[in-house]
Amino acid sequence: MKLFPVRTQALRLPALVLVCLLLVLGAVLGFAVCRAVPQQDRQELSDYLHQYAQATADGRGPSASALSVAAAYFRYPLAAALLGLTAAGLVLLPVLSVAQGFFLSFSVGCFARALGRGGVYLALAAFGPRCLFVLPCTLLLTVQGLSAAARRRDGQKVRLTEGAYWRRVGLCGLILLIGAALELTFGPRLLQWVIARTL
Repeated sequence: MKLFPVRTQALRLPALVLVCLLLVLGAVLGFAVCRAVPQQDRQELSDYLHQYAQATADGRGPSASALSVAAAYFRYPLAAALLGLTAAGLVLLPVLSVAQGFFLSFSVGCFARALGRGGVYLALAAFGPRCLFVLPCTLLLTVQGLSAAARRRDGQKVRLTEGAYWRRVGLCGLILLIGAALELTFGPRLLQWVIARTL
């Protein structure tokens, strides 16, 4: 009972390369749009982030709810898993990859342009640990979904009871739950530590 049979690994490598390239394309677009943000908006973001940093340093900053952290961890992987169940996933999964790269890059770019080097460190603390869990799971589920969607498009019957498909979804779900629990536990402390040393 292998999660990745040898013959499917060779078939999925081009899909993995394509998905990675689409993520990079989204990141480049996000960075380009971030550079077009007007100075006034960057200043407003900078003021907001400084207020947030001050409140966090004083110990009275807002803490993330379990629901918001779960949404941040599960939105892209869950969308990839569900889109893989439809033939439309062949078109929508690449769009999802571009969108994920775009929004991540745009967020990091806005932090950096608003706060300079301190913004880069703050963005790494806010998004870096999450990306260590979310990106690999999203990549796995997107490649799997593209394969299933292509088979559906070609008229092949893809059973919802395919064991390997759901084992991968379950494995990713477990990894994402662990990541979300770690972020809820250690995320606020990491942000406080970074803010105290950079802003």
